[in-house]
This record gives sequence, structure tokens and C-alpha cells, in this order.
Amino acid sequence: MSNSDKPAKPDTPVLPDKVIEFRDIHKAFGSKKILRGVTMSVMRGETFFIIGTSGVGKSVTIKHLVGLLRVDSGEIHFDGQRIDNLSEKEFYPVRKRIGMVFQHATLFDSMTLRENVALPFRKHRKMNKKTALEAATAMLEQVHMQDYSDSFPATLSDGMRKRAAIARTLAMEPEVVLFDEPTTGMDPVSARRIDQLIRSLSVDLGVTSIVVSHDLESIFSIASSIAFLYQGQVYKSGSRAEFASPSDAIVKQFISGESHGPMETPGF
Repeated sequence: MSNSDKPAKPDTPVLPDKVIEFRDIHKAFGSKKILRGVTMSVMRGETFFIIGTSGVGKSVTIKHLVGLLRVDSGEIHFDGQRIDNLSEKEFYPVRKRIGMVFQHATLFDSMTLRENVALPFRKHRKMNKKTALEAATAMLEQVHMQDYSDSFPATLSDGMRKRAAIARTLAMEPEVVLFDEPTTGMDPVSARRIDQLIRSLSVDLGVTSIVVSHDLESIFSIASSIAFLYQGQVYKSGSRAEFASPSDAIVKQFISGESHGPMETPGF
């Protein structure tokens, strides 16, 4: 049989590589053990949700990625480099590549949105004031906030302030953005706008997003992968389709919002 007669081999799918790995992470505050061996991987370009009940360690987990917390044991790898053992100075380059949007938008009230977003351009990218403000305007346009460029944060809704905070984070051109409960306390319309903005970061910019959330509508509309934390470990991980109709009682209780059953374990 000639080469031309041979059946064509199916294309081998190109899978995204791991950009972040948590390996057996343990963290306690005094005698209270929060993380008890968290192990999971985040693939480049995906929208990865970390879910679970309040106090299970979701926010604690992601704060290790930017050095706000240090692990008690275990390893964290970012883009092939171990980062949990870096010094404060060695963490600076990592923080330029991993941005974080906190639950409460941390904007300066005395500055307009444009001035807030211009700060990273001036401080980290060494732009002059005029160029930084122009770049900030373009960044606010990406999050559909250009009409409010000269507004002060206190005059805007939570959702608007959160979008501006996202614009300021994007000014650093991060490869990964961490979102800590991004839709908490928002009305449904604002929450869905934030969802679509997070999703567009992956689709349009190739940014990897890690989202801590208990917002089921967010989870089941934009998550590409989900990790469910329970009793300090990753109890289940998979796609949102795998979580949509769970057979496991503990996962089902969380998804359904029931307030009784196996999840009510003392101390968690």
C-alpha cells in the first residue's frame, strides 16, 4: 500500500498545558487546620472555579499564589517554576504575571476611575502621565466603563467599581487573574456582566482565570473546570457538566443548597 492509500491518522488534539499546580498544600492558623493536602492543576487559558462552603479555604488557597500567605507544607508551581519558597523580593516578578481582584474593589476614592487605572501604567510600565491616562481610557473601554472614566468610585455601583478594578488589574497585562468572590452582593444583572467579562478574558485575551465563588449561576455558565473543596481537600474536580447532576451526596447537597446532611461536619 502506498503512502497515499494509507488511511489518514486523526489529528492529535493539542491539550493546554498546566500553568499552576498545587501539590499537597497544608495551611493552618494556630490550631485551626484549613488546608489539609490540596492538590489540583489549572490549565492555561481556562476559567477555573474553586467552590465549597464558607470557611473551607477557597480564598486562603488562591492567596498563596501571590504571596499573601505562605504554605505550611507542600509545593506550588507556576509555569514550571516552584514559587512557594520564593523570598519577598523574588515574588515581585510573579506578582506582575498574576493579578488579583479582591472581593471588595480596592480603588482610591480620591481618584477618578481613569486615574486609578493609570497607576499601574505609571508605576510598573513607567509611562508619563498623559500616556498613562490614554492607556487607562483604552483599558476602561475593554470593560465597558469608558463613559465613567472621570467618575469617582463612591458615585458608582459595586458592579461598576468591580469592573474598574478588573481594568486596573489588566493594566499589568497578567497571564493569570485571581477573582475572590467577584459577584458577591451584586444584583443579578451586574453579576452576569462580571461573569461575561471574566469569560471574555479567556476567549479574547487568553488569560487564565481562577475564580473563588459560591454563585451557582456563575459556576454553571462560565466555568471550564471546577474544584470542590471539602474538609481541607479537593473532594471532587471536573467540568461543569460533571457537576450539573452530581450523584455524590456531599456535592449534591452543596449544589442543591440543602442545609442538612453529611456536609454539616463539626469544625468545617
